[in-house]
Amino acid sequence: MKVYLIGVGMGNPETLTVRALEAIRECPVLVGARRLLEPWAESHECVPLITAADIAEFIGKTPEGPVAVLLSGDTGFYSGAKNLWPLLGSYEVETVPGISSLTYFCAKIQTTWQDAKLVSAHGRAHNLAGEIQRSAKTFALTGGATRVEDVCRELVERGLGEVRLSVGERLSYSDERIVTGTAAELADMVERRGGRLTVCLSREDAHGLAAWGHPERGGILRDRPVLELVSRYYEDGGWLEFGGVRIQTILTPGHTDGTVSFRLELTVPATGEVLTFAYLGGYGINGLTRREPDTPGYLRLAFQYGLRYLQQTVSPDYLLPQHTNQYPLLELQHLAEQAGLPLLSVLVRGEAEWVNFLEKRQAALTYEGYYQRWLADRRQGKPLSPITDEQLETIEAAGPFRRPAGRYTITLTDGGKVIRGFDRALNRTSALAELKEGLVLGLDSYVHDPDIWYVQVAARVQDGYPGACAGGPVEQIHRDWFELLRTVPLSHRAEAETLLSGLQAGQAYQVSLDQSGQIRPGQPLQDTFHPVSGAI
Repeated sequence: MKVYLIGVGMGNPETLTVRALEAIRECPVLVGARRLLEPWAESHECVPLITAADIAEFIGKTPEGPVAVLLSGDTGFYSGAKNLWPLLGSYEVETVPGISSLTYFCAKIQTTWQDAKLVSAHGRAHNLAGEIQRSAKTFALTGGATRVEDVCRELVERGLGEVRLSVGERLSYSDERIVTGTAAELADMVERRGGRLTVCLSREDAHGLAAWGHPERGGILRDRPVLELVSRYYEDGGWLEFGGVRIQTILTPGHTDGTVSFRLELTVPATGEVLTFAYLGGYGINGLTRREPDTPGYLRLAFQYGLRYLQQTVSPDYLLPQHTNQYPLLELQHLAEQAGLPLLSVLVRGEAEWVNFLEKRQAALTYEGYYQRWLADRRQGKPLSPITDEQLETIEAAGPFRRPAGRYTITLTDGGKVIRGFDRALNRTSALAELKEGLVLGLDSYVHDPDIWYVQVAARVQDGYPGACAGGPVEQIHRDWFELLRTVPLSHRAEAETLLSGLQAGQAYQVSLDQSGQIRPGQPLQDTFHPVSGAI
């Protein structure tokens, strides 16, 4: 099979070489960073992957080619091609060079680059001021731990404030900006603007802000629109480095078009132990209440998908709440201080607390219609209306039906997981007597169903549904997309564990789905997931 490694220049399709364009047109499947794939989303199958290992694994599973891997800039200039070449030795590989940021930028400022010292300080700490001090001409890729403003200040402190610098941003794009001046001038410019403001945003939220507007019309700085302040865009699954802390971004739309959740890894200096924390972005129910004329129900579906995705794929040591009325972190900190204990010693460790926290939001949203009617009756002094289980709507049933009820073939992409219904008591632990029975918060506490159980699976459904509603992805939120399906509530944990024990990743099964996408139990129960030959 043939594989192309294509340098696409700065990102603007206008910087593509003729050969690069020919190779892209030849390939039905394109792989690479989301930003590089965007211009080709309508004409190609685009698979957003970044690391060399993930790309090589995907290519290994692709039955036929050719496949093109899109790489920013030039394939020979700080490019991911370096790590891909050794992994693709069994394929016919053609490398198509592109226009690098170095050649593009030097052309813009009308200088040569053959006599320049080349430095990459992107995403890593680097003594760039020292490199400039030693070399008459230095070209540096900056970002992350090495910021231009910090370099300018350091040059001024070293008595090199008259050194001239040219700084380029968003090269090749319509909002490209190139500024030239002395280190002292540029440092003063940044200082007068109140220092550099770093604003991170998902591309999906950028689309949403452009389409729907924003209540803070002036943005974070009231005199400028939000989109003008964006310093960088999150990449789903990408990692941010902050010394001993690593943060992974996970796209979980629903609250907004591009809400991002986070997995954090913290290295304890004293022991070297790596602790993981999980943070849910967007706890609100915008997706349930907003009625988009062009994308009806998309966010309701996406919200539920995000909650289930985090349950299924993220297994933290501890959780971080978005608001303290959602999880009693301040109360727990207070109790720990009173007892003279560190906070982590009184927090329940393990994914069970995290899964329950997410289940609370799913359960509350499932019963939201009932709850609103209950509030209305209470405000009007009426007796509470009895609501049957049949009248309670799931998030999916409240949105557009993805498929009619019926029998479907699914192929599992994992081995499944048992999910317990939500328990309103949070952080049950024997660490303190006050926490033996946990803590209960008022928000959503009307939901309490710990005696029901689900089997939840990641699967591809053979139904002709491409994984997208008009206006945005549902299951295509993440690479190598899949749906997250659940059984209807089961009465006993043993039933759920019995079903789970027979499941195998990669196996195809026949299941009965109701209108809201829940898996109906079989008769007998063990026949709920009926094995069939072949996979999708």
